[in-house]
Amino acid sequence: MVVLYIILSWIGAVVIHECGHCIVAWLLKINIARLGLFGFVIDNQKKIRFEGSGLGSFVVFRNAKPTVLNLGILYAGGAVANVLVVMLLPLKAGLGVETFTLMNGVIAAVTLLPLNNLATDGSMLLNLVMNPEERCCITLFHIF
Repeated sequence: MVVLYIILSWIGAVVIHECGHCIVAWLLKINIARLGLFGFVIDNQKKIRFEGSGLGSFVVFRNAKPTVLNLGILYAGGAVANVLVVMLLPLKAGLGVETFTLMNGVIAAVTLLPLNNLATDGSMLLNLVMNPEERCCITLFHIF
């Protein structure tokens, strides 16, 4: 039963994370070109198809000239959504809720790590701080 809680919590936390990016994009009026969750891809024409690996998730944004601040907020949006879940769920609500809360915290922390070869939120934020003039890549790809 614990393994089922872990798997379902992981799936839920990833969906919340990507939805966090999408909500921030919507608020900042940044267009979403594609959203990928576990191999399923939804494009801007609302077409759903299956492609590639089922372990990754991503959001591809397109906007003419996003500001550095907008990109920073956009990159942090997924982790912020996960942290909000951690803050809002009760501490002693049973193993399923506690596993879900923990998984949201783990997803937030791991995606903020600046990993060299992956466009994680942390890598994108670090690149934005180090090179604010380079704003060409606004694809977020997570492997969990």
